[in-house]
Amino acid sequence: MPGEQEKIAFLQNTIRTQRQLRSLQLALAIVVLLLGAASVVVLQWFSQGLVADNVKQVGQLGGAFLATLSSFPVKQIYDRAAKISALEFLLAGFRRMAGGQVSTDEAAGLQQRFDKILDVGLAA
Repeated sequence: MPGEQEKIAFLQNTIRTQRQLRSLQLALAIVVLLLGAASVVVLQWFSQGLVADNVKQVGQLGGAFLATLSSFPVKQIYDRAAKISALEFLLAGFRRMAGGQVSTDEAAGLQQRFDKILDVGLAA
């Protein structure tokens, strides 16, 4: 079984990865929102000069982007933030454990939580 330092390194890497994934999800959501809003604005600005079929197509494009945003898994962004928080809590516990600042019961609890994140894929 890995020692505290290996677990600390694992948790640090996992937290870093989770933060990068959260940033990517947020950036994607912002891009989808901006594209949808831009297409609606373009429709409003240029609708007088467009043929009716083109207005309809541009409107559908804007609506498609906005519909994508509404179905965008925003809950996943919040869930990822909760994962990061749980991993940071566990990391702090293992750091205390490595410094000899936890009781035997607390160490056992930390180990159980660590095993659980591996079992349920919280680190994924």
